[in-house]
Amino acid sequence: MNLRFYSSCEGLHSVKHIRPAAGFTLLETLVAMSILVFGLTGFVALLLAGLKNDRNLLLQTRAIQYAESMAEVIRSGIAVESIGYGVRPGGSADCTVRACNPQQMAVFETSVWKCQLSGEESDLCSPAVATSPAVRICRDWQLPTGCSALPSGDGRISVQAGVSEVSVRWRSTEKFGFNQVSLRIRQ
Repeated sequence: MNLRFYSSCEGLHSVKHIRPAAGFTLLETLVAMSILVFGLTGFVALLLAGLKNDRNLLLQTRAIQYAESMAEVIRSGIAVESIGYGVRPGGSADCTVRACNPQQMAVFETSVWKCQLSGEESDLCSPAVATSPAVRICRDWQLPTGCSALPSGDGRISVQAGVSEVSVRWRSTEKFGFNQVSLRIRQ
């Protein structure tokens, strides 16, 4: 049996080692939070840029679909005439309810196409497109029947020497001005 004796003064001069408290300092926390904020800001900026590009591609796709629809009318043999931006064909008969001659059919198809592009629902548009005399407010995220899928959408048809050019333009979401797509059809 080992017995040890301790003097009463033995522990008075010894220094206790104090362990630092577990956790982070305020400075470390602020640095970590600022890095997190910068990272999240960059991520949100990339997300918004992606959504903007997605919207522009959607509008361009719709414009191409509208141009293709008129190109199909021209390829089917309906002799449409040249018409510019902002011009509405006049005197359109409703060829959905009665038989039309080829000239009336060309005016009717052009009138329906221009009304679809602009989203108009008025007496100037064909009865086939203007289903209601009420004014309809079209929002970008809601596209009810009869509303234009393109902001400030308009179209132009140019016919010269057996080549038809169908152009569709719409208001740009990025800058002031218009975007445009064009298709050429050889007959």
